[in-house]
Amino acid sequence: MQWQDHRTLAEGLRDQGLVDCLVAWNCLKNNDEFVLFDRRMNLAHVVAAKAQQAIEKVTKGWLLWLSSSFDPTKGHTPFTRELESQVERREFKRLIFSLNRLNRKVISDIKWLEGLAPHPPFVPADQAGAAQPLTIIAENTEYPFWLPARDQLVASAEGLFMRVHGSRAIKAARTFLEAMAQTDPPTFTKPIRQFLEEHRISTEFRS
Repeated sequence: MQWQDHRTLAEGLRDQGLVDCLVAWNCLKNNDEFVLFDRRMNLAHVVAAKAQQAIEKVTKGWLLWLSSSFDPTKGHTPFTRELESQVERREFKRLIFSLNRLNRKVISDIKWLEGLAPHPPFVPADQAGAAQPLTIIAENTEYPFWLPARDQLVASAEGLFMRVHGSRAIKAARTFLEAMAQTDPPTFTKPIRQFLEEHRISTEFRS
């Protein structure tokens, strides 16, 4: 798919991704908890979802800026797809170098975070159409999933936690943006540097 004014769309994706990061950070800082039907809920799922979307949209915007033929409408895991592709993209190599220099574990954290985006559970072809057990629903940020530790189906709002998921998600998003801010082309990445200078994103939250 080719886009007219693809760089205008790329900038829009970048800016929305930065807003998503702010939403995630504010939910983390406030650490709101509530009770629904006698079950304790929190907003860690929102933090993780918005942090994931920040990485997704900034990555898609960057790839679209680099190539008008990139299609940003497909999939929620552009970083992982690019990482696993056979394309030797110079700019992506530089991004990986910057990420590793900042934190050797961040690439695995980004892949973990992209893996929390909702996706259909795997069903073998010979079981298509048959009733499936709830245990195949993987941990994600939007829909109920099976939590082995409790041996039950839980809402994302009760199965994800700030200390475990929220802090890790924000740290991954922040480090990703720090690395992206050091990457080419400066025309696309300079606003990310400005964003990070204005918003000192941390993993601290109200206890």
